[in-house]
Amino acid sequence: MDLITLILGVLLGLVIGATISALWMNKLLKNKASNAKNTESELKALLAEQAKNHVHRSRSGLEQIRREITHLLDDVDNYEKGLSVPSNDDNSNTFFGEHATVFLRNTELEKSKKEEIVNTDNQPKDFANSGSGVFVGSSISEQAEKIEKSNN
Repeated sequence: MDLITLILGVLLGLVIGATISALWMNKLLKNKASNAKNTESELKALLAEQAKNHVHRSRSGLEQIRREITHLLDDVDNYEKGLSVPSNDDNSNTFFGEHATVFLRNTELEKSKKEEIVNTDNQPKDFANSGSGVFVGSSISEQAEKIEKSNN
């Protein structure tokens, strides 16, 4: 009888343990499923927020590009208007200043060129530094000073 009681106790313990472990595993699986659903919904919300931010940045970038293109088109139109020659065939006299500025610019350049030509009396300096160069030796003014010192 002691043996039967022992076997019944072990069997009853196994059945109660199996039931408790089945209930516990079922509860864990339900928690995992609910956690997965929560994680999935949180992930979807995060991705939706990131997508909204990306779309907003893209739209603002496109608006900025559109404004810059409009500004560029206005500049090109203004440039074309500035290049266009009036088509009226009136033989009107142009203002004196238009011709005078061109004349003055050209004469100033000619004066500076003439000044450069006038200064050709001086020979260029030799930078050979006591080596073999085209103008090695002392200059004319240094020779004149040496002659004056020797005469005195």
